Amino acid sequence: MKTTTEVCLVELFRRGTAGFLYVEDQLIDSVTTLRKFWRDVSQPGFKLLFSVKANPNSSVLLALQPHVDGFDVSSRHEAALLRRLGISPTSITWSGPAKTDRALAEIYQHGADCIHLDSFDEWQACQRFEGQRTIRKSIRVGISDSPSKKLGFSADEFSRLLKSPDFKLSGEKFSGIHAYLGRDAFSTTKLAAFLEEVKTFRKADVWADDFELYLGPGLPAVLTTDASLRSGLIEPLREICSSHRMSIECGRAVSQPSGYYFTRVLAVKKTDNHVRVIIDGGLQHMAGHLRSPSYGQTGIETYFFRSAQRLEVSEQCADIQGSLSIWYDKLLENVKVPASLERGDWIVIGHCGAYGYTAACNQFIGPTPIGEWMLSSRGEMSNVFPEQLMSYHAVLDGR
Repeated sequence: MKTTTEVCLVELFRRGTAGFLYVEDQLIDSVTTLRKFWRDVSQPGFKLLFSVKANPNSSVLLALQPHVDGFDVSSRHEAALLRRLGISPTSITWSGPAKTDRALAEIYQHGADCIHLDSFDEWQACQRFEGQRTIRKSIRVGISDSPSKKLGFSADEFSRLLKSPDFKLSGEKFSGIHAYLGRDAFSTTKLAAFLEEVKTFRKADVWADDFELYLGPGLPAVLTTDASLRSGLIEPLREICSSHRMSIECGRAVSQPSGYYFTRVLAVKKTDNHVRVIIDGGLQHMAGHLRSPSYGQTGIETYFFRSAQRLEVSEQCADIQGSLSIWYDKLLENVKVPASLERGDWIVIGHCGAYGYTAACNQFIGPTPIGEWMLSSRGEMSNVFPEQLMSYHAVLDGR
């Protein structure tokens, strides 16, 4: 951790509020490193896009704008935010299965670079808006070994699209093929399998002359900070990618190394020769678990402070757990902690620049707002969600 970052964190401790600190220089370093890495393995002309859902904080997006070629969104909320920031819709691609009719209407109203279609149903839904403007579309290919089968076209569904009378009548040509390999799930084997799938799909005569490959590669968040990992991937990737121009969408690999999460310690519990540190926060501040399904806690650093003084860690290890009464509210395992750690001390967790509070589903990327209603014993129904929400924030603000 750089001295300037530590000074800023100490100032935030004085304010007494938990939160996230994002460091602009580290954001830009990640983009620069990723661009150089992919330039070494791909054909010239690729684009590097930032996946907004990873961190839709406005300041993060504005810091990244001069350094990326565009943005990929998965909801109308993200697209609306980018427009409010003055970012052109023509630099935005749309992926994800949350393209509601309202989202599609806004895509065709404001424009977009490309829509990555996830299903035959989505293609049909787009037809209702085709008269407004023409927007390029790509076909997202479902990855056969993905744990989630909801993303992308299978070969059967693609065949169904091509055989449909509406599609034949449209004469549409698709601008490319897209795939998402999964969180931190990138491997040269997976990428090679995707390119084999591309060969099968490209046999159909439905592709535009400006055909592109789009990839959510699932590059590990530690890639930009681990030079040995990058160097070990260069040659295998050159063999696979050198004949392709592949634009990539990156989220965690860009923003995760730039962020620090900080909060107070509530308790240090020692039971059964096991230490658990309970913090004032946890999963309610996160949109996902910190630990990677593939890389575990690699790259994640922890620091401890008492007021303005950093505490030295000992050989004592502890689990870092949140304050929710659920067993899986566990941020980290077997972390070295100070022997004197106590209630009121501060913990800082590095590598927390992705899927934090701004990106939590109930805060931001949920595609469609919901409501809450009460059916009274008198048989009368009332909408209680806005009232509940306002009273909740009023309590927090001391009003």
